[in-house]
Amino acid sequence: RNGKLVHFPGTKDLIGSIIKVKIERVKTFTMEGIVV
Repeated sequence: RNGKLVHFPGTKDLIGSIIKVKIERVKTFTMEGIVV
């Protein structure tokens, strides 16, 4: 797992989590009236 996450099955979940966080941030910004 040291720097070689790319080849592990959990990578998709990791990327999905990052995307979810980004989407949540965008939603928060939009709710505050800031369109990115």
